[in-house]
Amino acid sequence: MGVRRVVIRGFGSGVVAGLVLVALMYLAKLLIGTTPLPQLLQQPILAVMPGFVFGFLIDTLQHAGKVVEEAGIIVGMIVGLGVLGGAWGWAMKVWARPPQALLFAAAGWAIVVFALLPISGDGFLGLGRAFRRVWRGAASGWRSRDWGTGRGRSRAAPLVAADADRNRGIERRWARL
Repeated sequence: MGVRRVVIRGFGSGVVAGLVLVALMYLAKLLIGTTPLPQLLQQPILAVMPGFVFGFLIDTLQHAGKVVEEAGIIVGMIVGLGVLGGAWGWAMKVWARPPQALLFAAAGWAIVVFALLPISGDGFLGLGRAFRRVWRGAASGWRSRDWGTGRGRSRAAPLVAADADRNRGIERRWARL
């Protein structure tokens, strides 16, 4: 089997895995109340979107704007996992010693944990500001029953310091929909 065929096959496998992942994220939302990654990334994407583009999308798409944005994020996730699967297929064919699939899975996990969750405002490992309290407490040896409740001694600033006026405007526009 040629390299091109292996890469295409790996891409297809990654796309199937992406579809399963998205289905499981939304199933977990229904069963245990977690927020799927596409929904976590909606507000940060809107925050970095230029105002004229945002205004054009709201004027043009109106009520469908939020759904189209979430669908675009889902498609991007599925294509990204397809690329990861294609890279794994290529590595299996090209490298003399086949790589472990776990390494490629770890790469996907690292992208989510170190890039996507902090961008979404949920912080490292999705812990938000709680991670700072846990790290400080572990480093100093201080223990408290209030770590996870937000009543601890932490005075840490929010991870994302966005422009408050712009965020209020975005919230008002979405509220009108």
